[in-house]
Amino acid sequence: MLKQVYYFANLPYSTRETIHYKFISENYEKGAKIFEQGQECKSMYFIVSGKIELVIEKENKDHVLDILPPGTVIGAYSLINENPFKFTAKAHSNLHLLLLSWDDIIDIADNDTDLHNAIEDATEYIFNNEVPICDYNAI
Repeated sequence: MLKQVYYFANLPYSTRETIHYKFISENYEKGAKIFEQGQECKSMYFIVSGKIELVIEKENKDHVLDILPPGTVIGAYSLINENPFKFTAKAHSNLHLLLLSWDDIIDIADNDTDLHNAIEDATEYIFNNEVPICDYNAI
């Protein structure tokens, strides 16, 4: 799953393995909110099973932007500078997620030059190109 995040893709296996140990498993029932529009991104979300519905509220109505399948990663760009989410995420079905917090990534990067350099490169990319409005990567 980590290889789907472009700045993790070329990290050594040992670094990716260390990151894997930091995943937090969470389960949600259909209809539950995962995060809200405007909330600061502090974790990356990996969909293991189930689906997430991305919603934007306008004039007190929910408008579905997309429905994301298993294998999708949300927040890989927003996480780096803790940008607020541009949409709300709800469980479209019963859902199993793996979360990876920014704090855990930074803790690992403090002792891992490869990860530190990957984050530096990703930060520069974001600085030059901005965070995408729809910050997710579906398979």
